[in-house]
Amino acid sequence: MNKPFEEMEDEERIKFSEFEAKEALIKEEREKIKKNLEIELRKLKNEIREICEKFDEKLFVLYRRRLEYEYRTQEQELYIIKLTLSMLIEDDNVFRKEYQEGKILILSFLGNIERNTKNF
Repeated sequence: MNKPFEEMEDEERIKFSEFEAKEALIKEEREKIKKNLEIELRKLKNEIREICEKFDEKLFVLYRRRLEYEYRTQEQELYIIKLTLSMLIEDDNVFRKEYQEGKILILSFLGNIERNTKNF
């Protein structure tokens, strides 16, 4: 309606007043709904935040557990490497000892041959 309120007839004024009253009720109802939705949104955001925090905590626990298992695995691998190295060193020592003994035998054999050839 484009008429000013003063130019309206009584029936139009009544309908206009009813319209304004309904409009006010609708606005009030919208505000209530808006407030309820805002409250629900805050609750949902808090719930999401709590879920994320719990997830992060569980993820951190799993991460620490994984690190612990990796540490223990690497510790065992290092132990295996040390044992292997120890075995290689022992084999090398045995080989060197056998080599020295063989060298001594060869030298003594050569010495015997030399002496035998001088005696002829």
